[in-house]
Amino acid sequence: MKVLIFLFLFFILTECTNNNSVYWCGDHACINKTEQKEYFKKTMIVEVRDIKKSKHKKKSEIEIITQQAKTEEKKNTNNENELAKKSKFEEKKRIYEEKLLAKQNEIKEELIKEKKILTEKTKLEEEKLIIEEIEEEEKIFKNQNLKDENILKNDNALKNYNKSDNLDVNKFDKTAEKIIKKNTFRPYPDINDIPI
Repeated sequence: MKVLIFLFLFFILTECTNNNSVYWCGDHACINKTEQKEYFKKTMIVEVRDIKKSKHKKKSEIEIITQQAKTEEKKNTNNENELAKKSKFEEKKRIYEEKLLAKQNEIKEELIKEKKILTEKTKLEEEKLIIEEIEEEEKIFKNQNLKDENILKNDNALKNYNKSDNLDVNKFDKTAEKIIKKNTFRPYPDINDIPI
C-alpha cells in the first residue's frame, strides 16, 4: 500500500509540475539549467515562454499561411474575373468599332453613288440646256425671217396705202370721239373721298 501511495504522489507531482514552459537565453531556448544560470548572471534577465503558446503560434502561423493562400486565391480569381471582364469589354469594343467602320464604308459608298447620280443629272441638264439654246436660236432665226417677211409686206402695204385715193384723214378724229362718248357715262371713283 505504501508503494501505491508513493506512486500516486509521484504521478500527482509530475502532473502538477509546469513542463509547458521553457527558459530563453536571448534568441534561442536554453539547453539546460547551467546555460540558463550563466545567461542570468550576464544579463540579469530570465525569460520564460510557454510551449503550448508557441505551438499555438505555429498553428496560427499555419492558419495565417492558409488565409494568405486563400486571399491570394481570391485575388487570382478576382484577377481572372477582371481579365475576363476586360476581354469581354475589348471584344465588345472591337465589334462596335467594326460596326462603325462598316457603317462608315456604307455611307462612303452611298456618297459615291450620289455623286455619280449628281454628275449624270448635271450632264443631262447641260445637254437639255444646250438643246434648249439650239431650239431658241432656231426660233429666233425663224422669227427674224418672219419679221423680215412682215416688214416687206408692211412696206408693200404702205406703198399700196399711200397710192390709194380712199385715204381718210379724219378717221383718227372719229375713233377718238367714239371712245370719249363711250366713256362719258361711266362712273369713276372719287379720289378725294378718303375714309378717316
